[in-house]
Amino acid sequence: MALAVSFETALQTRILAVLETLEADGVGVWGDAPADAARPLVRIDRVVSRADDSMTRQQREIFAYLSVHSDVKGNDQAADIVETVRNLLHNQESTLRPLPAGYLVLARVTTAEVRRDDDEVSYTGAITLRAVVQADVP
Repeated sequence: MALAVSFETALQTRILAVLETLEADGVGVWGDAPADAARPLVRIDRVVSRADDSMTRQQREIFAYLSVHSDVKGNDQAADIVETVRNLLHNQESTLRPLPAGYLVLARVTTAEVRRDDDEVSYTGAITLRAVVQADVP
């Protein structure tokens, strides 16, 4: 018996597919970036979900946490990548559909930030995507 595709895996698959457009600008896109991956890059750090069922629908609220890693001094590159990712994902349910499993009801970027990296030279970014996926198509 084959394993079913989880809503979380389905959402990650679509996020990565949508963000692949960044690769044309030299930004790597990773579900799990190796330690020696070239920068700049965007990666999915973790995905957290919880049941969000109603009386009539089985659905899940999923939070995808993405990070941006810059390779230049200053915050411009990281800020530009964060804004591009936000534009590609925020309120873009139709772009993120169809999921391999479930039906995407909502996709919202709830937080987006840029901060100095530990090296005190380059900057990193963080993006949180909140999605609601239900088991059946409305």
